[in-house]
Amino acid sequence: MSIEEFLGPGICNDPIVRNSKLTEQERDYFETPLTLDELDLAMQGSNKNSAPGIDGYPCRFINQFWETFRVPLFNCMKESFEIGRLPDSFRTAVIKLLPKKGDTTAMKNWRPISLLSNFYKIISRALNNRLNKITGRILSRAQKGFTKNRQGHEVLINIEDKINFCKKKQNKGLYCSSRST
Repeated sequence: MSIEEFLGPGICNDPIVRNSKLTEQERDYFETPLTLDELDLAMQGSNKNSAPGIDGYPCRFINQFWETFRVPLFNCMKESFEIGRLPDSFRTAVIKLLPKKGDTTAMKNWRPISLLSNFYKIISRALNNRLNKITGRILSRAQKGFTKNRQGHEVLINIEDKINFCKKKQNKGLYCSSRST
């Protein structure tokens, strides 16, 4: 069964759904392998002050010697996509605890961070750069986090609008929220 058969014509013909579909050209673009230029662009956009990754290489060092690293990283990335598996060092993280302000004998005053390979982050950034070209169009309008042109405070506006809508239509409603500690 295709996704269109599953969803039915009512949903598939909705303008929001129709406008969220990738064009044939976009599908072809996303199926093509990343290029060396895209990897270069990802390196240019990296945080040069980031901490050394799990492999011990800080981004500033990688940037300094990018001409040496770029082709081997590109070949590694290409092979990874061909075989469908990243190298172990790209699939591994080391969790470190960083102290927050306050009493460091209290567990709540420590923040865990995951150290990843900065080489992996460059590949990840290249993929993300591609996806950013369409995320604003294909993600639900309710999706606020991790989007370029939407803000978290818009969620409050959406809630206020839904409450007003329910009051106007005399519909009962319920909002649930969870908070992680």
